[in-house]
Amino acid sequence: EQLLLETDIDNEELYQAGILLRKIDRTPLNRYITFPMYNQYDEVIGFSGRPPLSNKEVKRLNLKKYWHSKIDKRRYLFGLNKAKQAIRERGFVIVAEGQFDTIIASQYGIKNIISTCGTALTAEQVILLARYTDTAYVVFDNDKAGKAAFEQLKKYEMSEIKFIPIFLPDSTNDAGEPIKEDPDSYIRKHGPEAFMECLNGFSSSSEGE
Repeated sequence: EQLLLETDIDNEELYQAGILLRKIDRTPLNRYITFPMYNQYDEVIGFSGRPPLSNKEVKRLNLKKYWHSKIDKRRYLFGLNKAKQAIRERGFVIVAEGQFDTIIASQYGIKNIISTCGTALTAEQVILLARYTDTAYVVFDNDKAGKAAFEQLKKYEMSEIKFIPIFLPDSTNDAGEPIKEDPDSYIRKHGPEAFMECLNGFSSSSEGE
């Protein structure tokens, strides 16, 4: 935060981008793990972040689950600049919900994965993905918001892309209680091969219907 204020960048530009808050000359970045947002041409177009806290702590502190600088996030997909070559080579894209899903999957060797800047895919993002593939496996969180996003996919049934919803199996904690998995947590626990088997299993069942 202090480094931002000491740079030669015009503070007005930082206000306009939403990186500095005008009232107190503070940045929301001090509570968030922050990611640069690149477009498909490797140009930085803004920043996005999320607090490194549990959902319970996020609510207690009245923070947003995700923070975005002032960009039109409907038109961009996190990680597409790095994934586009692998998407073309593999012939499909994996669409996740969060930046950590994309980063962890990529670290484990799954390179053809991107994430939305929000939960639901937008028409602009669908058009963007259609430049690179005609098949998308969509792995959103298995919660209320994620299920609503899956329903939204029906709007794009006539698009150039075939969307295949993927539901990761739940795990259990030490008390035997079910835990909803996302790509980040599932890959860490079970490995990339098990994650890809989930995709292949849903693909086979879809083709058999």
